[in-house]
Amino acid sequence: MMPPVIRPPSSTSQASSQAGPQPDPALARGPRPAFVVPWTTGPDPGLDVLVRLRALRPGREPGSWEALDVPCATGGCTDAVARDFGAAAVDVDDAREPRDAWQELLAFTGALPLVVPDGETFRAWHEHLTGREVGACIGLDELAGLFLPGRLAGRREGLVALLASDVPERAYGPEHLREAARELSRRVHALEEPVLRLFSASCTRAWRGMAATDSAAAGRIGLALALFDATSAWSGVTLAGVEDGRLARFARHDTDVGGLLEDARPGCAREMERWSGLDSVPPDREGDMPFDHEDMKLLDQVFEQHLPAIFGANDVTHGSYRASQHHTAREVAHTLGSRELLLVHAPTGTGKTLAYLVPALLWSRRHDVRIGIATYTRALQEQALDREVPRALAALTRAGVEPGMRVTLLKGRDNYLCWRALKTTVPEDDAGEAWLAWTQLAMFAMADLDGDLDRLPRRPPIRVSSTAPYLKAFETILRSVRSQAGCCSHSADRKTCGAEIARKRAEKSHVVIVNQAFALARPEFFRRIVFDE
Repeated sequence: MMPPVIRPPSSTSQASSQAGPQPDPALARGPRPAFVVPWTTGPDPGLDVLVRLRALRPGREPGSWEALDVPCATGGCTDAVARDFGAAAVDVDDAREPRDAWQELLAFTGALPLVVPDGETFRAWHEHLTGREVGACIGLDELAGLFLPGRLAGRREGLVALLASDVPERAYGPEHLREAARELSRRVHALEEPVLRLFSASCTRAWRGMAATDSAAAGRIGLALALFDATSAWSGVTLAGVEDGRLARFARHDTDVGGLLEDARPGCAREMERWSGLDSVPPDREGDMPFDHEDMKLLDQVFEQHLPAIFGANDVTHGSYRASQHHTAREVAHTLGSRELLLVHAPTGTGKTLAYLVPALLWSRRHDVRIGIATYTRALQEQALDREVPRALAALTRAGVEPGMRVTLLKGRDNYLCWRALKTTVPEDDAGEAWLAWTQLAMFAMADLDGDLDRLPRRPPIRVSSTAPYLKAFETILRSVRSQAGCCSHSADRKTCGAEIARKRAEKSHVVIVNQAFALARPEFFRRIVFDE
């Protein structure tokens, strides 16, 4: 059956959140939470400042909402407050002291469960200003961590802006938080049905196990499940494809998790289907392959016009033409077309990544030859793929270059999750921490399109009373699911092994970002390569 939702203590009650998850008839048809956004200059109440408290709660009439907006006396950090939240946040005549403002918030939300942007930050401020633990409360970061672990869940800062539209970086309101939660629910319900069936079954087992050892954590799991199982109760709009009661229906059946695994597929296998019809890109071709004159014109346009325009929209300090960056890019272009060596010294912050990435993309596209970008650390690989590649592609699109250039990341085998191995690690007992850890790895495998384990946060997805049992279970399972040399000997298994799929995708890409150890160990994979120290 579906995990029940705990009723949080009211603002005046001293009831402990450790009492354990209890059924709440008032929330049987789905919780209608309050959405609370504290404006703070940081997560530490001892160092940071509470600027404002904003909240939405369900109104008396169906579908209506009531708002609260309480300014706080900052008492300092006025420059930081004005910069992050606007001058109006500093110069407020009716500001309350933080403790009084918090009590007003608690009176406004009453016994309602709370949805907040960051669970840890909200709990820290609540305990600091009230001296007791918060009741039923879940962070958007915890919802993302539980349902869609991976790159999205790892972005605790700015998560609301990633999910909602037209959101200020810091000074957003509870209506934006509700929109972000709504979008997250939509993404969850858009998952394939076998994935949701598996998640409902395994997460219910995690809830049952945690209820015996950590009732507060079990309550948070139950609240998260109930929120996304009855989205219409709080979303304010009808969402296509979001069906109330769906998760509960899947969880009612005590289905064998191992059997459900046979119907589910990892995200990397689904992603590979998109690449399966593409031809491989060879590491070299016979004959001369000079950097084309028309491509050099495009390169000049990118650095003289389009990159300054892209940076200028968001960063006034870098929104101008950089002659040294442009000169470096031209030298890289000439070198790629002449089979020569080039050594460039460019300090950090000078834009060297774009200086070699743009000509590499143009040259590889023109000659349909694979080129490597080798960095020293995995962090630099991620930075190049997540930040610089989108900028380069956007600038080339502005210059009129047709889409179709393929860029991918390739790491060592043990950085990827093997689906075959995961299927052999299903917990055999009822330990809640083991089921929670396994559920995180299973959902990550099915949601992440790469199976790159560096993108999976190591922290528990929801707050637990003690992290040690969870981390021990997590690390044990993680060691077992890493891809190894020769881990998948059968063709069917190789189609769901993250390492095998990453290698095949790299063979079909024009630009492949790797670490330097791989580039040196596999010289046959590239004939032209940029080493970024």
